[in-house]
Amino acid sequence: MQKRRHTLALQNINRIIEELSRPFNDGEHIIYVNGDYGGSDNIGKLMNDFRSSKVDDMILEPLKETVNRYKNTPKEVAAMCADLEKWSMDERSEGRAEGRAEGAELLARLLKLLQAEGRTDDVRLALEDKEARERLYKEYHLE
Repeated sequence: MQKRRHTLALQNINRIIEELSRPFNDGEHIIYVNGDYGGSDNIGKLMNDFRSSKVDDMILEPLKETVNRYKNTPKEVAAMCADLEKWSMDERSEGRAEGRAEGAELLARLLKLLQAEGRTDDVRLALEDKEARERLYKEYHLE
């Protein structure tokens, strides 16, 4: 395995309050793993395997065997593709649900403002006419 330029495998990041030169102590501790690290320890081997485009270039046997199975066994490839498609669909569905919730909240805010000002004709317009609703969002700075 070829040695890489960067020699640190891990970099520990801790947040501090700069003006007081003391730790922030929010319970957060970040560890960056150097993807260029090329040592002969387990982290170096793992980084080598992550960078490898060919299974034969991988070092860690459990990872090598798993990657080989998922890349080269038709049944496993199909299962992985199905799982990825399901995950993708779930993510899109969540995004649509969040968008609908945000849209409903925005409309509710607009209707409350219009009602508070006694603009009953505009309430009806906001419910029935998309262009009118968009104009009212702009008027109330609800974009």
